[in-house]
Amino acid sequence: MLFLRPSGRVLFWTALTSLTALVSRWVSDAVASYPRARQAGPLAACNPAAARDEQRLADSPAWRIVEWLLVRRALTPFRERPGFERLRILNVDFGPGGVAVALRRQAPLDSVVVGTDSVSGMGDLALHRARRRGAHRPLLLSQAWGHALPFRDGSFHLVVASGALHGWIAPEQALAEIKRVLTPDGRYLVADFRRDLPLPYWLVLQLVQTLFTPKDLRALGEPRASVRAAYAPHEAEWLAGRAGLPQISLLPGIGWLMMERQGAASPRRYTLS
Repeated sequence: MLFLRPSGRVLFWTALTSLTALVSRWVSDAVASYPRARQAGPLAACNPAAARDEQRLADSPAWRIVEWLLVRRALTPFRERPGFERLRILNVDFGPGGVAVALRRQAPLDSVVVGTDSVSGMGDLALHRARRRGAHRPLLLSQAWGHALPFRDGSFHLVVASGALHGWIAPEQALAEIKRVLTPDGRYLVADFRRDLPLPYWLVLQLVQTLFTPKDLRALGEPRASVRAAYAPHEAEWLAGRAGLPQISLLPGIGWLMMERQGAASPRRYTLS
């Protein structure tokens, strides 16, 4: 500063003042936009350009690690207490297909993995992703609403829903459907964003959206829109309780929540007929 000419000092302080004002305005707007009540919004999957951006993000290494960890948690009880009956798994609202593919790759060889999604054409995208990731074992996908699953009672040993809860138009009914299609000793894992994340993380999310989110997703307000549409942990637990999900265990994280069934899976045995 001391080596600058007077005109240079004026320019420096003018630029610094302008930058400070811009940052202050940005922080003020970000704080003002912090979600204080749930606000449902448009789904990115319903916008073709935004869906393509979502597909590219789903192939990022960080997102694949998240999917791997989630699926590992869901399948661990069945590895600890294996049995002889073929494991039947349902992935509700599979979206870009990353979790469904991870389930297919990590599940036992003789297991059956079924996925449902309400958005037309999402199955083709998920199958394309499965082929690119080398998941050669069968993956059965169908189009269906989460609150009207086309399966018989007690059809699945494990039901997984990731990032779907905030987009369900009838969340209580969808959770009740999960209970209905589970076997009596079946397990479930429902993971999603949480709306009441700490303010510093909301500011980080705002910065990520401003600097790194692809333009078509950013035009829909993502990822902030998904967080605004999400539930706080106590709200999600209330919905699950109303739906009658058994033995709810809620794990809230910094920006996410997970609901699962307490206790280990029961052994799967031969069924003789």
